[in-house]
Amino acid sequence: MDTINFFVRETDLPLQDNSQSYGVINSLEYRVTSLFSGGNNPMAYAVTDGEIFIIQQANNPNRVNLFLKPTFLPMGLLSIKYFIYRGLLKADFLNANNSYNGIKLPASDDSYFIKQLRKAKNGKIALNLYPSLSDNDFIDDLFKDTTNQFALVKQGDSIGRFDSQLNYGFEIMLDENLFNPTLATARKLTNTIIVSSQIAEKETSRREILNYIDPAAFYGLFIHNNFSVETNNNATPKFVKKDEIYNKLVAKFATKNTVYIDIRDVYDNPIDWFVDSPQTIKITMDDSSALDSIETIYRDIDEYPIKTLTTGFSSSKTNKYEQKYFTLKISLSTLNNSSPLLTLQSGYWERFASDTEDNMVFSICTDNNGWTDDKEFTIFCINDASIEVPVATYLRLILSEYSDLVTIQNQIPDTEIYNPIIKKGLFAFNV
Repeated sequence: MDTINFFVRETDLPLQDNSQSYGVINSLEYRVTSLFSGGNNPMAYAVTDGEIFIIQQANNPNRVNLFLKPTFLPMGLLSIKYFIYRGLLKADFLNANNSYNGIKLPASDDSYFIKQLRKAKNGKIALNLYPSLSDNDFIDDLFKDTTNQFALVKQGDSIGRFDSQLNYGFEIMLDENLFNPTLATARKLTNTIIVSSQIAEKETSRREILNYIDPAAFYGLFIHNNFSVETNNNATPKFVKKDEIYNKLVAKFATKNTVYIDIRDVYDNPIDWFVDSPQTIKITMDDSSALDSIETIYRDIDEYPIKTLTTGFSSSKTNKYEQKYFTLKISLSTLNNSSPLLTLQSGYWERFASDTEDNMVFSICTDNNGWTDDKEFTIFCINDASIEVPVATYLRLILSEYSDLVTIQNQIPDTEIYNPIIKKGLFAFNV
């Protein structure tokens, strides 16, 4: 079973205020760092195995940001470029008594990471803060420079404490094509996408939001039976129950019930990117037909290029694992697309809510007078304050066009190639 860890000891994480949450600030600003405040310098933990580096936080001489580049990720999820911990105590890594020169001296509150690094020969090399590099340098280029050395962490390792005197945050950056973040982004206290004031650049800058995922929605995806999450609080058993993923962590986020529907065109842009592209979609959350429902604008309030839903869900079902879920149905416009093909990149088809052993990536759509037939997806739900609510999740779909069925089938690799993956229920074909 594929697993990750919570990024913090869940009992130490305070409730998030709405003003700190991931997402829309206004029509020109979108926050992609999930911020928190309070607590007692909670310890951060490695979500998964990977390489890490720290960098000085801008205008905060006693704080650093830490980037974890995963070397392992559960199969079937979006590829992650970095897990980012913003606002860690610099003194948890470097010697504050010596102007932050040299590795932190041994102490009872040492993280597992610093204990191991202290044993390494020339361990301080892995704590380079990169002061000589400009804000315009690219983060990814750090790994291309063979003179740089990076420390390794294992999933669940304690790595350093958040500084609770100010806002601190956690962020998940996706590994997307043509996305090259700079050190200016790495050094920020909080990462906010600012929409350009230039008309020609507004949509391009707004599109940057697509390079991130809300941590609440990321962890919400792990409620599916194929995945699991481990706790950091030395509890027994180590793996948390499915409802505890929500109750112990996701519920701490202000976006705990936000469902993100990210639909792209074949060029990987939002489906409403071009003027002659579909600007509306049909959605139902009560198990009724989306095709027969009223059109709704795809783009959310404040021009957010992802459809978000928080309410309106009803008529829950129960799978064989006794998990409850809502059925989300979507019908898409076939404007300028007579042979629509839908590809699922994140999320779960409804028909495999209980077990994805026969799941699919591709689904051919039927054109019904300008709209596709219903495509059904699972949105896991839970009782929160005696009300059934959706668990935060992220659904990403690609709407493209196929030439003919035979051509598509010829693109599917031999079954033997896919056997290890099919057993995890991720790649099969459905018509």
